[in-house]
Amino acid sequence: MKSVKFRPFWSYDVLKTQEWLNTQSKKGYHFVSFHPIFRTFSFLKGNSANNKYIIIYDKGRNGFPGYVSKTNDYEGIYHTNNYSVLVQKAEEPEYYPSYDQLLSKNQNIKYVAGMILLVQLLLYILPVSMILISALSGNLTIEYEPGGISAPATTQELFEGLFVLIFLLLSLFAQVWLFYSYFKLRRSNKKLEKLCGEDVELSLTVPTNTILSKEDIKKLKRQKKLVRKMRPAWFYSPDTYETWLEEMESQGFNLVRMSKIGNSFYFIKGTPRNMKYHVDYQLKKNPRYFKVNEESGWKLFFTSVTRYFAISVWGQEYTDVEPEYYSDQENKVKHAKRFMLSYIAWLLPMSFLYFIMFGFSLYAYQQLELFQGNFLLYFAPLMFLLVGIEFLYFSFRLMRYYGRVKSRN
Repeated sequence: MKSVKFRPFWSYDVLKTQEWLNTQSKKGYHFVSFHPIFRTFSFLKGNSANNKYIIIYDKGRNGFPGYVSKTNDYEGIYHTNNYSVLVQKAEEPEYYPSYDQLLSKNQNIKYVAGMILLVQLLLYILPVSMILISALSGNLTIEYEPGGISAPATTQELFEGLFVLIFLLLSLFAQVWLFYSYFKLRRSNKKLEKLCGEDVELSLTVPTNTILSKEDIKKLKRQKKLVRKMRPAWFYSPDTYETWLEEMESQGFNLVRMSKIGNSFYFIKGTPRNMKYHVDYQLKKNPRYFKVNEESGWKLFFTSVTRYFAISVWGQEYTDVEPEYYSDQENKVKHAKRFMLSYIAWLLPMSFLYFIMFGFSLYAYQQLELFQGNFLLYFAPLMFLLVGIEFLYFSFRLMRYYGRVKSRN
């Protein structure tokens, strides 16, 4: 007997889907095929079995991975242009499947969902801020007109009402999908990252092995050994703060951790040491990014919460020869240029957007008289102006950073 089961978001957590297939096999439902578009899995009812299913994502491959035919470790069950479903036969196979491409795919979906949510938030800032300020100042009035919803009088009104209803339902579905996709993938990707070699344990953005307990922090503060330095927006001039950290180390202030949002540095008064620091930027971190750097002797102090446009702070102690993160000056210049362009690409447009919002707010004051008699509403255009100037200033700092690195060539 054939059974078809619908699982719309199975690829968001492939490890959980594999466990689900194993459970179905124990119940006597053996996997036969799946339809990527309709998100359905087909099973045949039979005897209970203890199968261990593996799902591989390999974009463009219309067939099973090469190691399936070379060994008896796996048996190929079903494949599409991108996916392969295997059953593991050996307890300790010679080849282990890679989830790198699947992780990259899910990270792309998470990134797109997150960016759409961020843009929505930015678009809501202006109207929501004006409504809140009006409400707090007591100038917001809400009028109520008695009456109810009347039935459509014509066929045209009926179709217009149905169109609006369908549009609202689709918008609600899209919004729910965005939130679900972002937070579901954020959780499930962490499991894939460990399988792909990214086994660093983070508390948001800080490695757990560099985090001091509250008791240790209090103790060091009482002993006056802990020093905290706040440096907001330091990563817009990374080379300057690399030098600053190295100078702090030479004076006996040893960096032990950073804050979770990255705006504070915590030092312990110890002994001077030779430390080389590097602020690294990656447009997209490779799954093995952390492991490769740690094997090269670098210690992680901070990394961005996102894998895209990611900034990480690395440090390495040395005795005689100063270690270099990049082997030659040409790579340093390329890194600085990529860093600058990636951030300016969104900082400058956002700066101009806030200037436009500033101008619109003033226009509303002068022409539409929305601000008349309500001086608190001046806070909104002032905020837009300051943020626009701030983003423009950050862009200028990045350009100066690139210029300094390039001039050393």
